[in-house]
Amino acid sequence: MTNPVIYVWFDESVEPGSAQNAGNYALNDPGLSLMNAVLDTQGFRVVLTYSGAPTVNNLSLTVSSVQDLS
Repeated sequence: MTNPVIYVWFDESVEPGSAQNAGNYALNDPGLSLMNAVLDTQGFRVVLTYSGAPTVNNLSLTVSSVQDLS
């Protein structure tokens, strides 16, 4: 695993509490676990850190309950 991060971009700034809750993100790969979510200072990008080894060919991410500020 060379880069255990996933970048999630939003088109509007998002509420920090909901954006930084790793439980609001889910991967379709049982071999990977999300460790944390960090919102950048601009409020548009979240960096998800994960651990584990991929077991699926087409990784997908589901985002829920992240609230925008507008």
